[in-house]
Order: sequence, then C-alpha cells, then structure tokens
Amino acid sequence: MDVSVTNYKLNEARFNARIAEFRQSDTLTTLRDELALAKSLIEDRLNAAATPAERAACLPMVRDLLNTVGALVKAHRAYELQAGELLTKDALREFAKETVTIITDELRGMADWELIVDKICDRLSNSVENANNETADTSIMGD
Repeated sequence: MDVSVTNYKLNEARFNARIAEFRQSDTLTTLRDELALAKSLIEDRLNAAATPAERAACLPMVRDLLNTVGALVKAHRAYELQAGELLTKDALREFAKETVTIITDELRGMADWELIVDKICDRLSNSVENANNETADTSIMGD
C-alpha cells in the first residue's frame, strides 16, 4: 500500500505513515477532533510564552491557528447543515406546514376540526419561532 500523501511530498516517512493512519480512520466524519487540537495548540503556545518577547514571537502562529479554528468551525457548521444535523428556521417552518397538512387531513370531518387545527397551528408557529439550539447536545459545542 502506498502511504505517501497525494497532495504533498513529505520528506519524513513517519509523517506519511501517520497520515495513512488518519486516512484509514472511521471517525474522520467529524471535525471536532481537529477543532479541539487547534484550540489546544493555541492554548499551548500562549501558555509556553513566559515573556512579552516570547508572546510577541508566537502571535503569528496563534493568529494562523485562530484562522484555522474559524475555518474549521465554518466547515463543521456547513457539514451539519448539509447532513441535516441543523435546521434553519425556514426549514422548521416548512416542517410545521407539512405537519399541519397531515393533521388537517386526519382531522377533517370531525366536529370542530377547524378550531383544533387553528390551535395546533398557533402552537406549532410559536414553537418554531421560539426554537433555539440551547439543548443538552449543543451545550458541549462551545467546549
């Protein structure tokens, strides 16, 4: 098996071998590890700088790492949207409309069905407008 990187020519075989390990990983579907690594490198660089001169010397690297973090966050968000992990308010509104259509179809013919559907619409509309990402799953995203 060729373990060399296709887009880069790395001089050290250990890098090529490690990249091959990363490439074979089944857990590369998330960018969280890369984001955590970039954040820890920023922290490490800043903590390692003991003097103002050392802090000034590490600022270009920290700046680059902050740009990397920003790009990873953007890529992760795009991935979540594309994968359907996150829904926009417009997507939620469409879902609510479809839900109301289903409920209307099922309740039509019952006594006071219009009143019931109106109440359901109001409740769904309020739920969509008040929806946010403050859940147990999203609270760990800021870590």
